[in-house]
Amino acid sequence: MSLLKTIIFNPPKFRLLILAFFIAVHLFFLNYNVAEWGDSYRILRAADYIRHGSYPSDEKRLPLFSVVLSVNPGIDQVLWGRITVFALSLVSLLLFEKISRELLKDVKKVNFSLLLFMVNPVLFYWSLRIMTDVIFLTLVLAVFWLYLKYIKTNRLMFLIAAGFIGGLSILTRFEGYLLVGSLCLGLFVQRPRDLVKPFITGFTALVVILPYLIIRNPFTSTYFEEPTSRKYDVVMVLIYILSFLFSFGVAAGPYFLYKAKATTLKLFRAHYPIAGFILFELVLVLVWPAAVPRLFIPILPFFILVLTVGIFEFVAKERVNRTAVGIVLLILLGLYVIGQYVLRLQFLVSSRSYFMAITLVQLVIAAACLSKTKKYLPVLVFLSSLLWSFFVIDAHRLIFISVKNAGEYVAQNLSGTVAYNDVSSVSDWYTNYKGSTTRGFYYNTDSKKNLDYKNLLSAGIDYLIITNEHNTTMTLDLEKRPYLELLKEFRYNVNGSEFFAKVIKLRKN
Repeated sequence: MSLLKTIIFNPPKFRLLILAFFIAVHLFFLNYNVAEWGDSYRILRAADYIRHGSYPSDEKRLPLFSVVLSVNPGIDQVLWGRITVFALSLVSLLLFEKISRELLKDVKKVNFSLLLFMVNPVLFYWSLRIMTDVIFLTLVLAVFWLYLKYIKTNRLMFLIAAGFIGGLSILTRFEGYLLVGSLCLGLFVQRPRDLVKPFITGFTALVVILPYLIIRNPFTSTYFEEPTSRKYDVVMVLIYILSFLFSFGVAAGPYFLYKAKATTLKLFRAHYPIAGFILFELVLVLVWPAAVPRLFIPILPFFILVLTVGIFEFVAKERVNRTAVGIVLLILLGLYVIGQYVLRLQFLVSSRSYFMAITLVQLVIAAACLSKTKKYLPVLVFLSSLLWSFFVIDAHRLIFISVKNAGEYVAQNLSGTVAYNDVSSVSDWYTNYKGSTTRGFYYNTDSKKNLDYKNLLSAGIDYLIITNEHNTTMTLDLEKRPYLELLKEFRYNVNGSEFFAKVIKLRKN
């Protein structure tokens, strides 16, 4: 334990360790046999369109990440996507280090904040997926690093660069408008008489996005229809609160954030653009809870800085009211345990054995908080977050794996028209974009009538991929349908539920 502590707080050894660990983990996952989320395949599909000089008319997402992925040197698209995300993750780590240096100053705090950034469960997991989260996070960090450089030097070129990158963020995610708006509004609030700076920043962003706005109105995207299908109630609010409070890989995280409240207020008062962006994002996530806790990603780095300050201030404090601290930590642990028992949130660790291990670690951290020296607390927090991250990754690594393997089998071995009931876009990718001799389309198999021989024949179907990835209670009795021949089946047990994907041939008379 003392060796680990020495390495963490020794700058040269620390940087070698963190870079080696970061690179090793990401390289391991580059070609790891996991399926991407459905949105990943839609992003890859858009990149494929761009390579051929067009863009899918039904794509609801903004194009920048797909443009980046379209610059493919000729390797497998999924592998290239993971390489790209890895590179962006490395850039985001370096940018976070620069921001930490500007805001924290103290080398030990900077080093520890980098550790927490690297092993944060939410940031860690999504840094392994081909999604827009990492590229958007990188752009956010770049904008605020440039903003801090402007504050330090008063050189306009940094704001122009921030506006340019802010424009790129708008072409990546709709939250980019909040980023640019927060930057411009914050600059105005800080210096109300100086309208030139926010104007130039906003104008630069507008110049970047104007060509896209002329070609397509982004606000007609079906993306904005998603919140309308969500039910807003007390449970939704609880999910929002618990997902944020325990997104740091340690149940005591909210207490340490509270301990750093003075530092937080000082930071917000000194940097209105950062404060505004955090506030707007928190409101957005509450209004748009479809992707909690993923939508917290752009603001988590700033809370990690605050968390670091809180931990160090707590450790440095010679005397604490142990009774009060113990009660608070037990309440937080109780919220985590009860909340997870009731809501079963995946990113709060849903596996029973993992959940018990995490709970045990939190008890050890509570004991460390109540000890006289508290010197091992930072190391324990790091280990808790690290374990939490690996547990989350392991729990999610088999999501869509059955239908992904079925899609690969079809693309590599079959030729013809393939119907699938998969709505995640996994089958769509492997039959229409990965397979050169197959054509796939969605087919509703929930209606048993659609599985009648005549209906299958009239739809021009040669093969089917039928999966229960979206409905674990689904059953399929092939014995009653002799015209359906099972070619291959992929079956996995994921977190106590059994998922399958069946590749079926239609026997034609």
